[in-house]
Formats: sequence, structure tokens, C-alpha cells
Amino acid sequence: MIGAISRSIAIAVLTLAVWGLGQITYIVAICPPHRAWMRAHADASTVVLDSGEGVARPGDAIFVCETPHHIGPILWHEDLGCFCAPETVTVERLSQSVNGSCTVDKPFPRRDDAWGACRHARCNHHENF
Repeated sequence: MIGAISRSIAIAVLTLAVWGLGQITYIVAICPPHRAWMRAHADASTVVLDSGEGVARPGDAIFVCETPHHIGPILWHEDLGCFCAPETVTVERLSQSVNGSCTVDKPFPRRDDAWGACRHARCNHHENF
């Protein structure tokens, strides 16, 4: 019985180790919001988001926010994303809410717009206030 328990614990530890390595690989090598941050810092006119399923709701504005990507106390890198929030929300309030630095990209987004960092009214996150 002790052998079976030991094997179960070993399998659980191995599973957590594989999951953790997968998360670290994703964060370091794949993270799309960090890639957007790198593109934006290389070329200020770069689009952050122009496709996806998240779309601004009626009455939303779109903000571009630079946020820290961390797991627990470990800060891995900075991310850049498009956040949808009610148009009445201030930049300061949203920045505080997402623990980052935000700017307004579109006060009145439309699906046919082809300008700005967050095109076609797309956003990665919806913030509710």
C-alpha cells in the first residue's frame, strides 16, 4: 500500500512539473500579449490587435494597457493588450484596476475602423465597472 501511495505522489509531482514547464515555455516563448509589447516598442505604429473574438460592446471605449505578466511574486515580462471598458471610465481608474499603464485608443470603436492599435473594435479583455 505504501508503494502505491508513493507512486501516486511521484506521478502527481511529475504532472505538476510538466505543467509548470509548459507554463514557463508559454510565458517565455509564445505569450501573444508580450509579442505585441515587443512589436510596439520596436515600431510605435504597430497594431496590437486586429482580430479575435472579443469585440467592444455598445457604450464601450477601447484602451491600450501595458501590464506586468507575473505568476505569484515572479515578474516575467510586460504585456500589451486592448481592454474594453465603459466609455465613462477614466484612464486612471482602468490603469489602477489592471495594475498597469493605459491610454485611450478609441473612445467610440466601430467594427469597420482600420486605424489605431486596436482595430475593428477588437479587445482582449472586457472590464466591468
